Amino acid sequence: MPTAEKQQQIQEFKGLYDASQLMVVVENLGLNAEETVALRRKVFQTGGKLRVFKNTLAIKALGDDLGEDLKGKLVGPNAYLFGGENFIDDLKGVVEFGKSNKEKISVKCGTLDGEYLDNAKLTVLSTLPSKDQLRAQLLGTLIAPVRGLVTALSGNIGNFVNVINNIKEQKEKQS
Repeated sequence: MPTAEKQQQIQEFKGLYDASQLMVVVENLGLNAEETVALRRKVFQTGGKLRVFKNTLAIKALGDDLGEDLKGKLVGPNAYLFGGENFIDDLKGVVEFGKSNKEKISVKCGTLDGEYLDNAKLTVLSTLPSKDQLRAQLLGTLIAPVRGLVTALSGNIGNFVNVINNIKEQKEKQS
């Protein structure tokens, strides 16, 4: 039977897992303390949490959500990213940090709403635009027809004003 401390860590892992849509297993191959703090800060700024748990405790905490694919990857020194509200930004932060520290950290696999994702899928997911970027793109798409109508109408009004000015100038020259 696990000790009280291990039970508490299992419950903590389970709480973090249940509260987040995205959980990513990050292989830590030798980050020093400064680099680990920098990575945690980067993830924290976007709303995520990066924690270190023993793999055996993570396996117990995942319980029924643990598939064979995921279980096979829970070996070695791992950290676990629990994505916040903007989990794409959290994942981008870890992937970018991994690119600058290739030999020290790598993204192994993860789950998105309980579905297993391998490294390739997580890499694709990290290239998606963030929520704010998607909102801006949607807003731009919605405003485009209105902007086009306003531009067309203002162009016609401008042409009408030019015609009136030309008529006025011609009458001034005649008089």
